Amino acid sequence: MFEKTRPYNDLPKLSIIKNIENKKLLKACIEATAELSTLNRAVKD
Repeated sequence: MFEKTRPYNDLPKLSIIKNIENKKLLKACIEATAELSTLNRAVKD
């Protein structure tokens, strides 16, 4: 049973990601930034 006053400390350990940056991720971030900029301009006009 869930008790909101008692913390749940039996969470699994997260795996360590050594190198999260890669070309595919960085390219997606750049494209998303450009699209958000376009959307921002459309909303302001």
